[in-house]
Amino acid sequence: MPVKSVEKALQMLETVAKEPDGITVREISERLAFPYATTHRLLQTLRRMGYVEFVRSRKVYRIGSQLINLYRPAPHLVDLGRIAYPFLSRLSTDVKETVHLATRSGDEVVYLDTVLPQSSYVMYTPVGARAPLHSTALGKAMLAFSPDRELHELFGRYKLEKLTPNTLCTIGGIWKEIEHIRRQGYAMDREESTIGVRCVASVVVNHMGYPVAAISVSTSAHRLATDEAVETLSTMVCAACRSVSRAIGGVLGPDPALWYREVTAGSPP
Repeated sequence: MPVKSVEKALQMLETVAKEPDGITVREISERLAFPYATTHRLLQTLRRMGYVEFVRSRKVYRIGSQLINLYRPAPHLVDLGRIAYPFLSRLSTDVKETVHLATRSGDEVVYLDTVLPQSSYVMYTPVGARAPLHSTALGKAMLAFSPDRELHELFGRYKLEKLTPNTLCTIGGIWKEIEHIRRQGYAMDREESTIGVRCVASVVVNHMGYPVAAISVSTSAHRLATDEAVETLSTMVCAACRSVSRAIGGVLGPDPALWYREVTAGSPP
């Protein structure tokens, strides 16, 4: 059973973290639809523990220094980034486009690395940035190659946000997209996060065949406007994913769509 007070405190921390200039108690209360008294009480607890700080001159709360003390890069993610980097760099050089490595954290993707090409068009996403699962090729790839029972649980609480006119905003639409991704072995972002930007992504799997990360190539929409361009790029992305999977002890076959049917019946590690 979830502990409501813990959920509320974490939601408040996330809300404060999104406002680098600070946010008032009333603004937090209204944004999260929490009672003012509850919001104030939880903030005082977080302040005493150092997770938020109160700027008295402006009567706003900001993220506190204690969160910095908590932050330590997860060892498995550090290793993944170190192992993956040569393959990401080679892919970026070969396709002359921006390459991203990301993992899933709850309902979002978290960017672990970005490798930029030496070209005029640059799609840069800072390390640590977060994005929705449903609107990114990275997120959709990790969704599609996860077991159905895990997805049913996720979609029971998932909030679909429309970021552009192209964003899929129904659970039915997401399931249809997942089925398509499973057939072809890679996912696409068709200007669903940012107008003018398209992406192709596939997954990196561990020794149990479970998707632990995804690799994408991001480019301007006109560079990925034809079936031939998509086929060429997706082939190279899937090859990079196979290489990284093998390097971390995973097994990803030459055809991710065929490989999927063998591994998704298993439980996540």
